[in-house]
Amino acid sequence: MKRIKMKIWNKSKIMRHFARDAHNRLLYGRHAPLTAQLVFIDPSNIQFVYYGNLWDEELPEPLQKNKSIHAPLLGSRSASGKVVGGDWDKDIIPLNQCPKYLVCQKRFIGGMSWEDTGGYEMMRQILIKKPGADGCHTMADVIKRFENVDNLYQYVKK
Repeated sequence: MKRIKMKIWNKSKIMRHFARDAHNRLLYGRHAPLTAQLVFIDPSNIQFVYYGNLWDEELPEPLQKNKSIHAPLLGSRSASGKVVGGDWDKDIIPLNQCPKYLVCQKRFIGGMSWEDTGGYEMMRQILIKKPGADGCHTMADVIKRFENVDNLYQYVKK
């Protein structure tokens, strides 16, 4: 029974994505975004980061005032391929002020441990607000995630 429900749910999901993609194509033309579409960019061109509703306590006061009503929607996978109106695009901060970026910079450029970078504490605070963030539910998950980030860094560095 569970397998049947899963198959129905997956087909329903595929149909929703197809409908969203068709709707976007009709409204915005053939270059409209597709659900789960890969977008390739030059990392050196990244200047800003969408912060949604996750970083309020860690942002400088002026940046906390730019909140849009769409912030919770855009942080989810269900938003993939959606064309959303409003001021959500103003919910950005410079990359060099993003807490996750700063932690990684301390780790990979400064050579600090994840603990010394504040990464564990940052993730602890994030998990209080958003359980399951970055696929983590426990601190053991966070440690494993950071090990995977280390492995990715070493792989890319080669």
